[in-house]
Amino acid sequence: MDAGKKDANDVAAELGKDGLKATLETAAKADATETAKAKTPSQATQLLRIAQAEAELFSSEGDGYAVIGVDSHRETWKVRSAGFRSWLASRLFTETGVAARQGQAMQDALATLEAVALSRKDERYLFSALLRRRLILRVR
Repeated sequence: MDAGKKDANDVAAELGKDGLKATLETAAKADATETAKAKTPSQATQLLRIAQAEAELFSSEGDGYAVIGVDSHRETWKVRSAGFRSWLASRLFTETGVAARQGQAMQDALATLEAVALSRKDERYLFSALLRRRLILRVR
């Protein structure tokens, strides 16, 4: 064997029985952690799964919208709005206990959800309560 190179027996002799056992346990834990990370879906994937399961996506005049359940009523939000983003982040936290990062994962999920909403042939026209009130006032 070349001088300066160690084989498994040399390492075992240096570390001793307890040191070798601790090193192997550390390596096994690191491997288990990497395996668990590989099995956990990305945050963007988790956000998409939540939105597709709980939100009704549609388009109106070229914008993507989502109808979501909030408490005992339903709300309609633009997919790119702060309100929908907050709802989605809140749902992720409720399901996973992990706070949603407002970075690339959220932007990727929102872009995908908007594309889904726009690709559906479910074009709807929105009519707000405020607009209705204004129309009634004008008619009177």
